[in-house]
Amino acid sequence: PLSIQLFLNLVSRLDLHLLYLSMKKLLLILFFPAILQINAQSTLDMSSQAYSQFEKADKNLNSAYKDLLVKYRDYPNFIKKLKIAQRLWIKYRDALIDVEFPSDEPRLDYGSIYPICVLGFKTKLTKKRTTELLNYMSYEEGDVCGGGPVD
Repeated sequence: PLSIQLFLNLVSRLDLHLLYLSMKKLLLILFFPAILQINAQSTLDMSSQAYSQFEKADKNLNSAYKDLLVKYRDYPNFIKKLKIAQRLWIKYRDALIDVEFPSDEPRLDYGSIYPICVLGFKTKLTKKRTTELLNYMSYEEGDVCGGGPVD
Protein backbone atom coordinates (compact mmCIF):
# COMPACT_ATOMS: atom_id res chain seq x y z
CA PRO A 1 0.00 0.00 0.00
CA LEU A 2 0.95 3.61 -0.53
CA SER A 3 1.14 4.49 3.17
CA ILE A 4 3.66 1.69 3.83
CA GLN A 5 5.75 2.88 0.87
CA LEU A 6 5.75 6.46 2.23
CA PHE A 7 6.67 5.19 5.67
CA LEU A 8 9.58 3.14 4.29
CA ASN A 9 10.83 6.13 2.25
CA LEU A 10 10.69 8.33 5.34
CA VAL A 11 12.56 5.77 7.47
CA SER A 12 15.15 5.37 4.72
CA ARG A 13 15.72 9.12 4.52
CA LEU A 14 15.88 9.40 8.30
CA ASP A 15 18.42 6.57 8.44
CA LEU A 16 20.58 8.31 5.81
CA HIS A 17 20.38 11.60 7.71
CA LEU A 18 21.34 9.94 10.99
CA LEU A 19 24.16 8.09 9.24
CA TYR A 20 25.39 11.40 7.78
CA LEU A 21 25.33 13.09 11.20
CA SER A 22 27.06 10.11 12.84
CA MET A 23 29.78 10.08 10.19
CA LYS A 24 30.29 13.84 10.51
CA LYS A 25 30.63 13.48 14.28
CA LEU A 26 33.12 10.66 13.87
CA LEU A 27 35.20 12.65 11.39
CA LEU A 28 35.18 15.68 13.67
CA ILE A 29 36.34 13.60 16.61
CA LEU A 30 39.02 11.74 14.64
CA PHE A 31 40.47 14.67 12.74
CA PHE A 32 39.78 17.61 15.01
CA PRO A 33 43.26 17.81 16.58
CA ALA A 34 44.83 17.83 13.11
CA ILE A 35 42.48 20.56 11.94
CA LEU A 36 43.43 22.88 14.79
CA GLN A 37 47.04 21.66 14.88
CA ILE A 38 46.97 21.10 18.61
CA ASN A 39 47.82 18.30 21.00
CA ALA A 40 45.54 19.27 23.86
CA GLN A 41 44.57 16.61 26.37
CA SER A 42 41.13 17.77 27.46
CA THR A 43 38.13 19.50 25.99
CA LEU A 44 38.96 22.50 28.17
CA ASP A 45 42.51 22.61 26.81
CA MET A 46 41.25 22.24 23.24
CA SER A 47 38.67 24.96 23.80
CA SER A 48 41.28 27.32 25.19
CA GLN A 49 43.61 26.62 22.26
CA ALA A 50 40.83 27.09 19.70
CA TYR A 51 39.79 30.37 21.32
CA SER A 52 43.39 31.62 21.34
CA GLN A 53 43.73 30.80 17.66
CA PHE A 54 40.49 32.61 16.87
CA GLU A 55 41.49 35.65 18.95
CA LYS A 56 44.78 35.88 17.05
CA ALA A 57 43.03 35.59 13.68
CA ASP A 58 40.41 38.16 14.70
CA LYS A 59 43.11 40.57 15.91
CA ASN A 60 44.88 40.25 12.54
CA LEU A 61 41.59 40.84 10.71
CA ASN A 62 40.86 43.98 12.73
CA SER A 63 44.39 45.23 12.17
CA ALA A 64 44.10 44.77 8.39
CA TYR A 65 40.71 46.52 8.43
CA LYS A 66 42.04 49.48 10.43
CA ASP A 67 45.07 49.73 8.14
CA LEU A 68 42.73 50.01 5.15
CA LEU A 69 40.71 52.72 6.87
CA VAL A 70 43.90 54.71 7.43
CA LYS A 71 45.45 54.09 4.02
CA TYR A 72 42.31 55.07 2.10
CA ARG A 73 40.96 57.77 4.43
CA ASP A 74 41.01 60.24 1.51
CA TYR A 75 38.62 58.00 -0.44
CA PRO A 76 35.29 58.25 1.40
CA ASN A 77 33.36 56.18 -1.13
CA PHE A 78 35.82 53.31 -0.75
CA ILE A 79 35.64 53.54 3.06
CA LYS A 80 31.84 53.59 3.00
CA LYS A 81 31.69 50.50 0.79
CA LEU A 82 34.39 48.72 2.77
CA LYS A 83 32.37 49.20 5.96
CA ILE A 84 29.23 47.87 4.29
CA ALA A 85 31.15 44.88 2.91
CA GLN A 86 32.67 44.08 6.30
CA ARG A 87 29.30 44.17 8.07
CA LEU A 88 27.87 41.88 5.38
CA TRP A 89 30.89 39.59 5.61
CA ILE A 90 30.20 39.05 9.33
CA LYS A 91 26.64 38.01 8.49
CA TYR A 92 27.94 35.79 5.68
CA ARG A 93 30.51 34.18 8.02
CA ASP A 94 27.80 33.42 10.57
CA ALA A 95 25.57 31.97 7.85
CA LEU A 96 28.42 29.74 6.65
CA ILE A 97 28.84 28.45 10.19
CA ASP A 98 25.13 27.61 10.25
CA VAL A 99 25.52 25.73 6.96
CA GLU A 100 28.60 23.87 8.16
CA PHE A 101 26.77 22.81 11.35
CA PRO A 102 23.10 22.78 10.24
CA SER A 103 21.63 21.14 13.31
CA ASP A 104 18.85 22.72 15.35
CA GLU A 105 20.39 21.00 18.38
CA PRO A 106 24.14 21.16 17.68
CA ARG A 107 25.31 20.12 21.14
CA LEU A 108 23.23 16.96 20.85
CA ASP A 109 24.26 16.23 17.26
CA TYR A 110 27.94 17.22 17.43
CA GLY A 111 28.63 16.73 21.11
CA SER A 112 30.74 18.68 23.54
CA ILE A 113 33.34 19.39 20.87
CA TYR A 114 30.85 21.52 18.90
CA PRO A 115 31.98 24.95 20.24
CA ILE A 116 35.58 24.04 19.47
CA CYS A 117 34.68 23.00 15.94
CA VAL A 118 32.82 26.28 15.42
CA LEU A 119 35.84 28.25 16.62
CA GLY A 120 38.10 26.29 14.27
CA PHE A 121 35.85 26.98 11.29
CA LYS A 122 35.41 30.62 12.31
CA THR A 123 39.20 30.97 12.55
CA LYS A 124 39.61 29.53 9.05
CA LEU A 125 37.04 31.96 7.61
CA THR A 126 38.59 34.89 9.48
CA LYS A 127 42.06 34.14 8.12
CA LYS A 128 40.64 33.95 4.61
CA ARG A 129 38.91 37.33 5.06
CA THR A 130 42.12 38.87 6.39
CA THR A 131 43.90 37.79 3.21
CA GLU A 132 41.12 39.36 1.15
CA LEU A 133 41.46 42.65 3.04
CA LEU A 134 45.24 42.64 2.73
CA ASN A 135 44.85 42.31 -1.04
CA TYR A 136 43.21 45.74 -1.03
CA MET A 137 46.45 47.19 0.32
CA SER A 138 48.30 46.62 -2.95
CA TYR A 139 46.31 48.09 -5.80
CA GLU A 140 48.41 48.70 -8.88
CA GLU A 141 48.01 52.20 -10.21
CA GLY A 142 46.82 52.22 -13.80
CA ASP A 143 45.22 48.75 -13.60
CA VAL A 144 41.64 49.83 -14.20
CA CYS A 145 40.27 46.28 -14.02
CA GLY A 146 42.15 45.69 -10.77
CA GLY A 147 39.71 47.95 -8.97
CA GLY A 148 40.68 50.16 -6.11
CA PRO A 149 39.78 53.57 -4.78
CA VAL A 150 39.23 56.44 -7.17
CA ASP A 151 39.01 60.17 -6.61
